[in-house]
Amino acid sequence: MPHTHHSPPRAAFLFLLTFTLAACAIVSPGIADPTATPISQPIIPTVDTLPTATAIAPTESPPPTPVPASIGFVGRVSSAPPGSITALSLEGAQVAAATRSMLLDVTDIDAFDSPDPLGPIRFVADHGPLVIVVAGSELAEATRAVAREYPAIKFVGVDQPRPERGQPAVDSLANYFVIGEPGNRPDEEAFIAGALAGLVTQERKVGVIVTAGTLEGRLYRNGFLHGLRYTCGDCELTAIELDPADTAAGERAAKQLKNARIDVVFAASGPAGESAVNAGAALGMWAIGSGWDYAKTVPAGAEFVLASVVRRPDLSLPALIDSLLAQGSAPQTPFALAQGNLSFAETLGPDVSPGIIDILGSTMNQLAEGALDTGVDLTTGEEK
Repeated sequence: MPHTHHSPPRAAFLFLLTFTLAACAIVSPGIADPTATPISQPIIPTVDTLPTATAIAPTESPPPTPVPASIGFVGRVSSAPPGSITALSLEGAQVAAATRSMLLDVTDIDAFDSPDPLGPIRFVADHGPLVIVVAGSELAEATRAVAREYPAIKFVGVDQPRPERGQPAVDSLANYFVIGEPGNRPDEEAFIAGALAGLVTQERKVGVIVTAGTLEGRLYRNGFLHGLRYTCGDCELTAIELDPADTAAGERAAKQLKNARIDVVFAASGPAGESAVNAGAALGMWAIGSGWDYAKTVPAGAEFVLASVVRRPDLSLPALIDSLLAQGSAPQTPFALAQGNLSFAETLGPDVSPGIIDILGSTMNQLAEGALDTGVDLTTGEEK
């Protein structure tokens, strides 16, 4: 029986092929073992991996700073004597502004190059205050003129108007208010001065210097006469009338009274009266001033200034301004004892004793309440 028999060469070939294939699987010397290179996979962001957006607020402009409400003030501040209408008006405006936490815009006419007061008043009005106070009778016309130009602003004229200077007693402007005429009481100012003179005089001879030919002059003269009679019934009075601008005449009048052995003089006649008070004090006469605190302004003899009768706008302005701001209007406010805005200045002479002060205080209260009358006709200025 025949058998298949492989020859040795074929078997050797098969063995060699097997060995060669196995050797291919063995790394050849000097060749690194191949490492699999990882393939980067794309990262697909999810909601959790998304960056958080930062909210950017829109840029806003800061709100404008509100302009504080203000009160304006205009007057001849630098040249105003202590206790004068202008000085006391400024004090009253300061109180009004502080009470309402408002700004006070002060303009000094003396600091302006132009003598025309319209410019300074307009300057303050352009700043938009709610109320403007203008102090001084000489500024009445300018105050009204600017008030017509700025109807939204309330104007307060202190010691205005002055009818004897040809200006109306009552102004029709709806935004113009007055502390002063009509209704001022020069007779009361002079009455309390006369009462003081009668209490102090040793010679029992007293002098008064007033403006010639005016209602105000007559009110001062006769009011002083009745005040003197009230405290010194047998005292003698010498009255001298002057042009209020004649300062030389005021000095001569003081010397004339001194030579007549008059020991107390009261003067209320503008610059001429000021000159008379200054001269009288320098000559050693007891002097009573009118308009401001003369004890702080006389060049010589301040110790001879008994007192000064002053109008007190500082006592009326706060309430008047408050009324304007709250209600838009204010009542007419003259200078009168019943209004509480007439008094003596704070500086009194050494001969004004506590007893005299008590008598004067009682006299002023009675006049204010109507229990005592000055005895003067307010229409004519003559004695009743």
